[in-house]
Amino acid sequence: MFHDSGILYDADGIVVTATGYEEGWTGPEIKLLLENNSDKNVLVTSASVSANGYMMPYASLYAEVAAGKKANETLSLMSSELDQSGIETLAELQFYIQIQDPDTWETVATSE
Repeated sequence: MFHDSGILYDADGIVVTATGYEEGWTGPEIKLLLENNSDKNVLVTSASVSANGYMMPYASLYAEVAAGKKANETLSLMSSELDQSGIETLAELQFYIQIQDPDTWETVATSE
């Protein structure tokens, strides 16, 4: 069950909101709404993802969002990684949201 939907990041015209949770074909997926209210295209990615205190190196969020547009995306976890860590119930998920320039890959901002 997903309990903490809400705004995860809100700075410089970029808003990332958790909207739900579901089981995907590779594992759990956190549903996200990405809003780019800036005048520049951005690449939104995840970094340092951990589940219940275990690092998840293959967890992924990678989405390019054009200036002034929105996108529905997912942060995907691998069931095999959760199994290797002995995680049966996903209780806590922590990660950084990185905002990058899609042309140069330069990191423009990182969440705290």
